Amino acid sequence: MGNRVTESQGALLQPITGMDRHFDAVQLNIEFETSADVNRVTFLGTFGSEEFPEYVGGSVTDGFGLFVMGINKAGVSAGAGGPNLPVQYRPPKHDKYCRNRA
Repeated sequence: MGNRVTESQGALLQPITGMDRHFDAVQLNIEFETSADVNRVTFLGTFGSEEFPEYVGGSVTDGFGLFVMGINKAGVSAGAGGPNLPVQYRPPKHDKYCRNRA
């Protein structure tokens, strides 16, 4: 733990987490070719946090981005037709799944 991200990774993560410093990023680059008649690609993913529950109430925020051609396509529905919200997890001080750690 504690490996600082590159400047380019930090620039991608900052809008997702709202944080200025990031550590221990995992990056997977995938390139593929399709036939000319393909007009849609679908990704299914799961986001989890290894820090839960020990950092509950702390300053850690985990985030997830799925970038296609430099644009983050990952998001959580804001409802009412609004734009998707960033995928992030910032543990609350009290959570029904863990004890009060404040």
